[in-house]
Amino acid sequence: VNKVAHDVISIKAGAVWDDVIEAVKGDYHVVTGGGRTVSSIGGWLQGGGLSFSSRLYGLGVDQVIDFTVVLTNGTIVTADACANSDL
Repeated sequence: VNKVAHDVISIKAGAVWDDVIEAVKGDYHVVTGGGRTVSSIGGWLQGGGLSFSSRLYGLGVDQVIDFTVVLTNGTIVTADACANSDL
């Protein structure tokens, strides 16, 4: 879990919400997510990311700025609103 400028948190694959909460405590008031031991990037986000604050902030997937994706040919790309948005 890396804190990045502009109130953005970079979460790597395999991180659980306990890792995220511990990394940002003191800097953020609320980190929405699944249960504390649930993988933050795996099933929770791929399932849309429903949380207790979804009514206020939307689904977790709505809050994503970009994804780093490995394509079937092994190429690593960034997918966001401007680049590879079809992914």
